[in-house]
Amino acid sequence: LRATGQECKRVLSRTVDGETLLDIDIAEVVKRFGVVSQDLIRKDGAGLHSFTIMRDELQRVLIEALPKDLVEFHPSTTLQDLTDSTAADEYTDEGNQAPGVMCKFEDGRTMGPYDLVVAADGINSAVRQVCISEQPKSK
Repeated sequence: LRATGQECKRVLSRTVDGETLLDIDIAEVVKRFGVVSQDLIRKDGAGLHSFTIMRDELQRVLIEALPKDLVEFHPSTTLQDLTDSTAADEYTDEGNQAPGVMCKFEDGRTMGPYDLVVAADGINSAVRQVCISEQPKSK
């Protein structure tokens, strides 16, 4: 992240209308709550090493850090449903059945089973809509 991200001293998030949703001073958080690891403290003592990074770049960094046979990445796909593979008697397109989470996509594919599904599809998340029926509206 240090090579790709930008150092972040403050987190400020606003609605499209300019209303402040979140305003966090990183050095103030460190002063108030302390730190988990001394490795996170900046050498100049001015707070934590904190970085901001674009989502696509974060995805690339995370995927490259994991073994190639461990991760399946499905960009530009829309999730339609998540199911427990054994409880729902689900099978993959290849005819496999094993414990885990099955992912059904809008294009008709069924993938899985997976031990873990990570969704990073943003504030108007299709995954959140699948998992949580009642959701607050995003600003």
